[in-house]
Amino acid sequence: MKKILKKSIYIICLSLIMVVNNSCTDESKFKNPVTFHLENGAFVTFEEVPPTSFKPEEAQSVSINANLIDPAGNVSQYDLSVTATITSLGETFTVENFRTVTSFPSQLSFTSQDLADAFGVDISTFGAGDFFQFTAVTTRNDGTKFYSIQPSFDEDNGTIGLGNTEGNLLNEPSYKDAMTFDYIIACPMPNSYFTGTYEVELISAAGSFGPIFGAAPVEVEIEAKNVYQRTMDLVYLLDLGIGQSAMPFEITFLCGEAFPTNGQNTFLGCGGTIFLSSGGTTPYADGTFDDDDEITITVLEDFSASGCSGTTANVTLRLTKK
Repeated sequence: MKKILKKSIYIICLSLIMVVNNSCTDESKFKNPVTFHLENGAFVTFEEVPPTSFKPEEAQSVSINANLIDPAGNVSQYDLSVTATITSLGETFTVENFRTVTSFPSQLSFTSQDLADAFGVDISTFGAGDFFQFTAVTTRNDGTKFYSIQPSFDEDNGTIGLGNTEGNLLNEPSYKDAMTFDYIIACPMPNSYFTGTYEVELISAAGSFGPIFGAAPVEVEIEAKNVYQRTMDLVYLLDLGIGQSAMPFEITFLCGEAFPTNGQNTFLGCGGTIFLSSGGTTPYADGTFDDDDEITITVLEDFSASGCSGTTANVTLRLTKK
């Protein structure tokens, strides 16, 4: 009995030593790419976020001047690309490495004319409805690249895909993210227009995994994000009841046409991400702003990058003011 007791005490002591030793492990040596690369990433921020919209009469005279900051002090290079949709031409243009920065802090500066020259178009084509999306790739001082998308994770082989940048860094406004930003040439709305308490109701076509925000009407608070966008918090696939957090869902009001902002991250997927985008436009009374009681919008539930077997489809929602 004494031998059994001594052996038990020895095992307990050995277990305690192992716990203590593990708790003192040097975390800087932990190389799991899913956490190590994210925690030690090369991330660039703005000192002050540049404007996100300009009036149509300003389309050809836009000037962006913003200070770039390397908060972790580990970025050797910042490469900024731009994609623009030019409404008057009905075309989309992309320029890789539009600007490159190799020291921080640094000033990021460009004008409408710089963009027109880069796209090879006449600046007179810039006008209402044009949308400019900027995305960056940063290189850490050890050569590792970080992209303006959150990483995908392959559970089968334990590897991450293109990305490396933690999703909350890219979606939390307080981080003043310079990895992905945009501006639009829009017609401004008063802050009181389409804001307040609304009821969101599914009126046609539940998606592959059920109603995108629940079968029952959901009450939300719609807030003005800027002069042309409205945002609300909704739980994607609420009826699944898996405990997911609410996502910020945006509607863009663009000079008489309203639609869900493209490429909205649901933070759910099957190794990738399910995105919500525009499934079409809805007219609104631009310029009068006296009727915001109700609006119907069509959402594209996009499974193409999700890794899921769901079918991409349009879903129609009605927003009614309470």
